[in-house]
Amino acid sequence: MSSSILDVREASLHLKITPELLFHYVRYGAKGRDGGKLPTADGLAASRFSKDALEAYDAYLREPWPSPDGTRAPIPKGVRDYLKIEAGGMCARCGEGAPLHDAHIVDWETSRSNHHHNLLRLCGNCHGKYDTGAILRSEIERIKADAIARVQRRIAGTRRSYWPIAAAPPMTPQFLGRDAELSEAVDALRSGESLSILGMGGIGKTQLALHALRTAVDERPIVWIGVDILGGSSTVADALVAQARGAGIEFENGRPLLDEARACVVFDGIERLGRDQDEVADLLERLLADCTDKLILVTSQVSVPWLRFDRELRLGPLDEEASIDLLDADAGGSSLQPATRKLLQFADGHPLTLRILAALIRHFGGTHGVVERLERLGAEAVSVPRRRQHSERTSLVHCLDLAYSLLSVAERRLLWLVAMSPGGLRPGFHDMSRLVGSEPVEAAAELHAWNLIDMVFDDAFEPGSPARVVLSMLAPSRAFVMFAVQREPLEGMADLQIAFCENVTVLVWFIQNELLKGGEVEAGKALMERELPNAIAAFDLAADYVGNHPQFLDVVMGLANATMMIFFTSGRFEAGQLIMKRASATAARLGSLSDSIQFLHQMQVLAERAFNREAAAFALAEAERIGRGAEGEPLALLRLLQASAAEVDGDHQRAITLARESYDTLQRLNGPEGEWVRSAGF
Repeated sequence: MSSSILDVREASLHLKITPELLFHYVRYGAKGRDGGKLPTADGLAASRFSKDALEAYDAYLREPWPSPDGTRAPIPKGVRDYLKIEAGGMCARCGEGAPLHDAHIVDWETSRSNHHHNLLRLCGNCHGKYDTGAILRSEIERIKADAIARVQRRIAGTRRSYWPIAAAPPMTPQFLGRDAELSEAVDALRSGESLSILGMGGIGKTQLALHALRTAVDERPIVWIGVDILGGSSTVADALVAQARGAGIEFENGRPLLDEARACVVFDGIERLGRDQDEVADLLERLLADCTDKLILVTSQVSVPWLRFDRELRLGPLDEEASIDLLDADAGGSSLQPATRKLLQFADGHPLTLRILAALIRHFGGTHGVVERLERLGAEAVSVPRRRQHSERTSLVHCLDLAYSLLSVAERRLLWLVAMSPGGLRPGFHDMSRLVGSEPVEAAAELHAWNLIDMVFDDAFEPGSPARVVLSMLAPSRAFVMFAVQREPLEGMADLQIAFCENVTVLVWFIQNELLKGGEVEAGKALMERELPNAIAAFDLAADYVGNHPQFLDVVMGLANATMMIFFTSGRFEAGQLIMKRASATAARLGSLSDSIQFLHQMQVLAERAFNREAAAFALAEAERIGRGAEGEPLALLRLLQASAAEVDGDHQRAITLARESYDTLQRLNGPEGEWVRSAGF
């Protein structure tokens, strides 16, 4: 027999099972408590397998299973989960029926075997017919063979995980004090279980998810939905479609085939959804209910009791050893200074608090100076009790307050810019001297030293690329900065906001016209995907303030026009509708009728792409309302909306008549090469 060494995918295909069942046999074995476990070729890493060992273990599983006291041996959970995947969560024979049974193909009394290929998921009706002989064994064996082959084709065609994960934050090189939690998360993912990671902001949920995925998930494409970076005008469903398309997952009727792709879908930070919370709850309920051959991982600061996960992992404080490593103050054990002990108690094992305390210790030259200044914030500041979430009285906010008070004007301006860039700020693409001042590099280095921002390299771009360096921050820090600036606006705040929005607009137009239209499509798509959350954030800021600062109008118009293509090509139809609707209302309020109607036309087309007849009807009705009595270009654009609606309704003659009227008017006004002339002609 061959002694070949196989990787996880090859081993799964060799045994004709899923990687999840393979890992179940590695970790838990079979045939009861004293049953044997599948050996690996590399010990605990469990990533390589000997072909001889695989075949010997398969032969072992086919031997009679022990049945203490004459009772039937229980079927292992990993095998039951595999049978659900094989049958697609339904009866493998009829596709319906309830309740569902794990039926033996060769009956237990004869085979004494719970081998995974001797079992098939059947409804009670089909199971009963098979037991009575109304269904032939040859039919059941054929159904089983087809089910095995279907799963094997799926595994063979599954895309491997790509790192770094698109839309995910960078993974830290070290992850201190979480060995037990990491082991449990890896075990859940390798077992194919849905996983919920809970804990307060800054406790390390996202990094635990990233490290667990890197260890456990190789044979699945990873779809990462960073709720914190979606932007106020985006939607979770749109983000899922866009990220699935980016991961190469196939679609059917506009829906990603997540099970067929064996996708791992991550929702990072669902507690920050706000108005979209009901939407994501419904989406997650559907995904979890239909979960057969996909993985669902969720991080959240709060428990979501109406969602049922296979495993829930709550992150508590770091232990003292890991806390001391992060604090980096003085030696451990009995030699700890009293002030250091006080700071450890104050931080309560919270990683982000410990990182900022470490920076404060370096700044003040020791722990005593930090304790002294924290106590000035209030007598209770260094004795905060254990907490479940951050408030104005938590140790993290006290540390952020103290650190923020020590920053220069340039550092505060840069900190706000990073907070306003949920997708990360790429300094190489911005006029940093205009935004920050004369020393932007020094300001970034100082903020990084304070552990207020992360300075990372985006491996999706080549060394030397201006897109490679990214400044980002954690959600609790972002929330603090936005509150601090609202409480005490920065000097020249309006000018900074306008400059930031204009910079983002220029960047998006550069991606659109120089990269996407200039032939560098892959680079343009990758960069636009990362910058879109920032564009949406800038758009929302400009739309909020345009009433008081008319300079923002160009930003609103420019960003709406520049992001139009990405909304179409990425499948973000719902998010695009929201942007176009708001851009139209802004233009109408400021008297730009042509812009207002053309944005409604874009909203209408996006709604039609999303099969949202209600939104498409709203766009038409609003255009007809504001365009009543219009002439020239506004009237021509209105005719475009009416022509599009007539075409959808099947009235093609009316559509042609309206489009021809629009075309003739636009050609007369704008010449034959105008953009809207081409649209009307099309």
